Amino acid sequence: MLFRSETRDPAPTTMEELAPGGLLAKLSRMDVVARRAVRGARSGERRSRKRGGGLEFSEHRDYEPGDDLRFVDWNVFARLDRLVTKVFIEEEDLTVALLLDASASMDWGNPNKFLFARRMALCLGVVALRAGHRLRVHGLGGSCPPDLAGLRGGSRSLPLSRWLLDARADGGSDLAETVGRVSGGRQGRGVLILLSDCLEEGAADAVRRSASSGWETWVLRTLCPEELDPGANGLAGDLRLEDVEQEGGVEITVNRSLLQAYRARLNADRSRLESDVRRAGGRLVELDTSLDPELVLFELLRRGGLLR
Repeated sequence: MLFRSETRDPAPTTMEELAPGGLLAKLSRMDVVARRAVRGARSGERRSRKRGGGLEFSEHRDYEPGDDLRFVDWNVFARLDRLVTKVFIEEEDLTVALLLDASASMDWGNPNKFLFARRMALCLGVVALRAGHRLRVHGLGGSCPPDLAGLRGGSRSLPLSRWLLDARADGGSDLAETVGRVSGGRQGRGVLILLSDCLEEGAADAVRRSASSGWETWVLRTLCPEELDPGANGLAGDLRLEDVEQEGGVEITVNRSLLQAYRARLNADRSRLESDVRRAGGRLVELDTSLDPELVLFELLRRGGLLR
């Protein structure tokens, strides 16, 4: 249930409006981190230690029977009479999948949740593209353009931004089913990032399906100030709450006891979701739409381990 505010953020129409203040230029040295080994579809841009065929020499190690003789360092053998094999840093593929919740509940709040989520998706997508990773983008519910798949390289930021600018939030979404379908695809494994308010049931099940398919899964729960502290953000007195994803509503009076009960329920929901996501093998970060995007990217997500 949401109270519909008449105050709305102007809809961005350009990449610069979606990420204002030169935000994208500040992300040039960042990268997405995969903390555990991932299975790639082909050679790409995620670095890992492998013997031979790499782009950058790392170290020597003693030769073992079966090693490719092409990578024996014969100069070392001539000097030390010892067989050693060259070890290289080889670039290995990493896929980053962005899943944007476009259900109607996201199109609310000041600052607007859907605008904030799209801004974060653009920044994370640009970081992945500039680092050379493969990028996939999927909409959950709403009116979104067709899914994007196989984007690679910094020049592909334009189709990413156009997709996000054209996306519209409305209706509902089947979070678990959609994440299960996306994560079960045969287009590589890697890091899956879900941007959602997680107001519907199924977030933990979605993470469980994603993690079981080999994805390192992050849930960026996006909430607005009115949801985090309604009493301090103008929600008071007699109001009508409307379900924006289904028909119906209810008349309420916002008073101290109701706000206390709401805070208790919000804290319980927060603890339950965090525990469920962790047990399912994922990571949860709660984002307040009033936060500066730079703080989110350079502090919360870097400290949390998604970015470096």
